[in-house]
This record gives sequence, structure tokens and C-alpha cells, in this order.
Amino acid sequence: MDLRDPKSISLTDGDGRERPFILSKMPAFEGLEIMARYPTSLAMAAVPKLSEWPVVEDLQRKILKYVAVEINGKSVPLTTQA
Repeated sequence: MDLRDPKSISLTDGDGRERPFILSKMPAFEGLEIMARYPTSLAMAAVPKLSEWPVVEDLQRKILKYVAVEINGKSVPLTTQA
């Protein structure tokens, strides 16, 4: 997948280290699906219910494929689980 209109940003992790990421625009219909499926309970709490975890995990994967890191000069989307 090619990144659309990529933008480089840096975030500071919990240990104070700068971490570079590349953000990509997401297609509108994918964004609509994510919004429609996002559990409403997450709007009120930071932790999803256990029964909602499969949906949350699927949505996280859909979102994170539009985030990349640079490895050896190439943008590599975050598509795998560590």
C-alpha cells in the first residue's frame, strides 16, 4: 500500500525518547467504517469491555496501516503485531 500525502511527525515515548512516524491520509470510506464500528463505550472509558476486544483490535489494525516507520530508507506500515 502506498502512503497518501505522507506527513512525518515525532512523538515522545514514556522514557523521553523521540520516535519518528509517518502518517498517511486514510480513504474516506475506511474512515467511515471505523467510525461506524467504534464501540460507544470507548467514548466514555479508556478501556474497552472484554466482549468488544475483537472489534477494537480489528479497528486498531485498520487505523495503524496508515502509520509507518522508516527502515533502511523505506516507509514500512505498521501492519504486524509485535
